[in-house]
Amino acid sequence: MTQNNLAASHFQNAGEDYAKYRPTYPPELVEFLAAQCKHHNLAVDVGCGTGQFSA
Repeated sequence: MTQNNLAASHFQNAGEDYAKYRPTYPPELVEFLAAQCKHHNLAVDVGCGTGQFSA
């Protein structure tokens, strides 16, 4: 097994647990954050991780 295959297989079986236990974000948080911005035509998401809170 190559190093790349080994790294990939390490996470292959953890996806279900990851999805089960990762945090979720309430819609009120999105509304609050949007209300803090004067303009909504441009956004930069740096280090967004899974992207589940990105739009």
